[in-house]
Amino acid sequence: MHFFFVSHGPPYGTERVRTGLLSATEVAKREDNAVKVLLTGDSRVSAAEGQ
Repeated sequence: MHFFFVSHGPPYGTERVRTGLLSATEVAKREDNAVKVLLTGDSRVSAAEGQ
């Protein structure tokens, strides 16, 4: 299956971005799943190393 996660929330003050990234990671671990993640706005900071 193909999954597309979109996140546009702030990286701090809420767990939405982190939860979305964790969900995408878990889905990607399953065989035959293709996952794409789009981080827009402030959520792009979450992709930085050490976040």
